[in-house]
Amino acid sequence: MRVDLLFEKTANRDALFEFAKRAILSLENVAPESKFWNMQNMGDPQIGIAGPKSIYKNYTTVDKNNFSIKETKEGFKISGYLSFSDKQQRAISK
Repeated sequence: MRVDLLFEKTANRDALFEFAKRAILSLENVAPESKFWNMQNMGDPQIGIAGPKSIYKNYTTVDKNNFSIKETKEGFKISGYLSFSDKQQRAISK
């Protein structure tokens, strides 16, 4: 899901971009050092996708390499992309 943040123009645009990036990144609920990020764990019989103790549920992740910043007449539009483990989480985030 794409998340767009709209801001009025400001003289300190670098600070604005950093603030917006931190705001989007703060939506992620998976620690950077988590086993979640090791894709070999996806097929693990215990913690994998189909495992009884799956670590691949109730998550929100952010595509850290895909932020866009566009200047408009009114201000700035900063976008990022989120992924969710279920539709209910996505609906709450809209």
